[in-house]
Amino acid sequence: GAWLAPLLLIAIAGVAGGILAGGLPAGLAGPVTVGLLAIAAALAAAGLSGRVGGRRVAVPALVGVGMCGAALDLLADGTGYVIGYMAVVGLALRMPPRVAMVAASPIVAAIAGVEAIDAANPAATTLAVLSAFGFLFTISEFAAASLGARHQAEALLAQETAAGEARERAATLAERSRLARDLHDVLAHSLSVLAVQLEAARLTAITEAAGA
Repeated sequence: GAWLAPLLLIAIAGVAGGILAGGLPAGLAGPVTVGLLAIAAALAAAGLSGRVGGRRVAVPALVGVGMCGAALDLLADGTGYVIGYMAVVGLALRMPPRVAMVAASPIVAAIAGVEAIDAANPAATTLAVLSAFGFLFTISEFAAASLGARHQAEALLAQETAAGEARERAATLAERSRLARDLHDVLAHSLSVLAVQLEAARLTAITEAAGA
């Protein structure tokens, strides 16, 4: 939906605030971190605005946002994974399940790898990351399916309403046509009677005048 881009931008802003509050990484990693935040924000704003490209732009944009989140998680050792989570949620909400799953795979793999690097138990950490992504993906797909069903129901209701209004207009026109025909028949009958009466009056006048 249209709310996805603002939601992603809010998540990116929150991550940026957390990184800046803790201080930028030393050396070259600092400018790279700022650049990644800017790229993620630009992709979220431009790719998901809904004005251009549709899915052909939204898919790479969301994947790019997610990969930026993984890189931020690595460089800043912070909450960059949150951006990755939001990107996966966006894919699940915006794309068909198969497309979303394929597109989300590199994001999940990147974040799982980054989280496992410094973990005391890499296998458990990787499993936890995969479980979290799986849970979010499933919930998002259910939400997308429910939203799609709602939109379909609203469309059917709108079609039924339009059909009902069309039937009412047709019935109104039919009633007007019937009334017009009835009025025409009554008027024609009245004119016919009047013509007969006038003819009878004319003949009577002629007869009376002849008798006189």
